[in-house]
Amino acid sequence: MSRQTREQDQFIYRPVYLSDLKSIVKLYREQQPDGRYSYRGESLDADFGIPLNIVEYNKKTVAYSAICLDEKQQASIRLVLDKTCADEAVATALEERSLYACRHAHLFMDEEEHFETEKIRHAIRTLTDWLNKC
Repeated sequence: MSRQTREQDQFIYRPVYLSDLKSIVKLYREQQPDGRYSYRGESLDADFGIPLNIVEYNKKTVAYSAICLDEKQQASIRLVLDKTCADEAVATALEERSLYACRHAHLFMDEEEHFETEKIRHAIRTLTDWLNKC
């Protein structure tokens, strides 16, 4: 078994739990390109989205996916990866797992597998309001 294969096996993909939110918020803030967030700085906004799945490596959150709305209010899956985890295979697997979860659990999707924008917007607002109060 090659070293790369062994390292790939150490990535753990799983759904987000409530206990993960602290590490997800930290990773989100660290990955902001303009540095607009400090650890307890500015409030989270709609750009944060709803976290769906995370990737752990050596018991540390190194990536997560979130469902977000863009400027045109179109839903999409956004990936946030730690700078040390810029791996295309990890990103692809994380995105596939997130889309699978949305489709098979009808998470924010109607019967025709279209994202329900209003439900997503409400869920994002509720989560970010709650996190900003914590």
